[in-house]
Amino acid sequence: MKSHKEMLDNIWRHKEALEKTLGLPYVWIKDKEYVIDNVTGERADLVFLDMYDLYKGLPEATCYILELKKDRGDHELLGQIKKYMGAMESIISYGYWSTVVGMAVARKFTASGLKLLWKEGIRTFTYSEDADGNPILREERLQRKAVLTHSDLTVLS
Repeated sequence: MKSHKEMLDNIWRHKEALEKTLGLPYVWIKDKEYVIDNVTGERADLVFLDMYDLYKGLPEATCYILELKKDRGDHELLGQIKKYMGAMESIISYGYWSTVVGMAVARKFTASGLKLLWKEGIRTFTYSEDADGNPILREERLQRKAVLTHSDLTVLS
C-alpha cells in the first residue's frame, strides 16, 4: 500500500484524474502541502483552482481544498477541511476566486464520517489506482431512498 506522500504525489502528477472526476476542462494546482497557517505550520494536502490567469484574479473561479487520508476517512477530516476552507474563504476579497469547495479523499470512509462530511457539504472521493498506477477518484454520494407506503400506492392508482 502506498504511503500518504506517494498517493498525494500521484494525484499531483496526474491532475487529469481531478479534471475527469470533477468534470472540469482544466485544473491549476496552486500547491501541494499548501501552508494554511504560518504559525502552526498546518498544511492542506492540495489546493487547486478550476481556472487561473497569471495577470489578474478570476472572481468566478472556484478554489478546491483536498485533504487525503491514506486509508480510512472519518469524522476528524471534517475539522481539518473546515479549518482550511475558512482560511481560503478569508482571502476571497482579493478576487482570485469566489467559492471554496472542500474535498475528502480516502481509500474508504466510515459511515459516520461520510454522514458528517455530507452534512457540511464536503465532497467525498475514494482513491484507487488503475493497472498502470494512475489515480482513480470516485465520488461517494449521498444515497437517498424512497419508501412507498400502502396509502401512497392507493393515491398512485
